Amino acid sequence: MKFSEFNSRYSLGLFLAVAVIGALTTGCVSNKNAESEQFDKIKADASSGASEELRPGDVLKITFKGPVNPPPDHEERIPESGQISLQYIGKVDVIGKTREHLQDEIQSKYVPDYFKELTVTIAPADRFFFVYGEVKIPNRYPYGNKLTVSGAISTAGGFTDFAKQTKVQLIRADNKKEIVNCKKGRDNPEFDPEVLPGDRIYVPRRYF
Repeated sequence: MKFSEFNSRYSLGLFLAVAVIGALTTGCVSNKNAESEQFDKIKADASSGASEELRPGDVLKITFKGPVNPPPDHEERIPESGQISLQYIGKVDVIGKTREHLQDEIQSKYVPDYFKELTVTIAPADRFFFVYGEVKIPNRYPYGNKLTVSGAISTAGGFTDFAKQTKVQLIRADNKKEIVNCKKGRDNPEFDPEVLPGDRIYVPRRYF
């Protein structure tokens, strides 16, 4: 083999090797960015629910904080009448109002007639988990009964054809991460950990 031919083949091989490494590195970076972007979008969409108008059936959790004996916290599912009843101020109409609007209204009914200072916070009482990445319906889901990673993925419509089922990420509310092999989990429950409120399940994309 001539030196020029050897040099050409060597250069081609080196170029291909660098290209493969570059593609893998880029894939890892873009995959991480895609995870962050998708979760941020789902979280933003979920948070935007705080600006939606309240309807019958919505669950309200009202928290009171003040320097001196604030009213007890109140949790109630909005009845068809559209009214809830709170200590001291009685019935309050809530239908058609946003949570922020209702917070301000309740606070104005307590302060200054009943309290000099009082902070009113209204949040949904429901707890949630997130499933995103290579699943058919990425979204935030209400947490109900005991649930595993496989069950959470089923709730999200199951895997897409491009899902890397052996490297599913379970990200706890404290940001601790666990890698779950869902293929093993189908045969052995020990490999299918329980999902808790606030957890995120991210299914990465496979490239080969």
